[in-house]
Amino acid sequence: MDSKLILFIVILIAVAFLVNKLRKYFKSPAVGSLCLVNGGVKSGKTTFSVHLCKKEIKSRIRHFKVLKFLRKLLFMDISNMEEPKLYSNIPLDIKGVQCNEVTIEHLLREKRFNYGSVVYLSEFSLVADSRLVTNDYINDKLLEFFKLFGHETKG
Repeated sequence: MDSKLILFIVILIAVAFLVNKLRKYFKSPAVGSLCLVNGGVKSGKTTFSVHLCKKEIKSRIRHFKVLKFLRKLLFMDISNMEEPKLYSNIPLDIKGVQCNEVTIEHLLREKRFNYGSVVYLSEFSLVADSRLVTNDYINDKLLEFFKLFGHETKG
């Protein structure tokens, strides 16, 4: 009986490993990293970007819930775990996901995003156009935000 149980567990782990590898193999390279989508007028850039955000935030929330459950199961501390959130500068209606607004405090790095969150910035020139923002401090902070944002969004 013990050998059958051990064999079952080994097979289960092997199947889980293979499924995980295949899922990562077929994953879009834009998801989980900094992504710039460009194209012609009315070519579906926003629709495609929102689709990627929806897919990624649901994946991250599911991963968070599984990790939280496993930590509870192993009697580990879960009080410092932050649930990933979706932040956007435009209102998004994604079923089961609350969309939080990207504020100027986020962009100036005075307030941080939750760990593992997804940030969607659409038509960002409407928020911080270099011709409209004449304050050198704000321009420097925005430049720093975008430089660091690319480094912190890997994985």
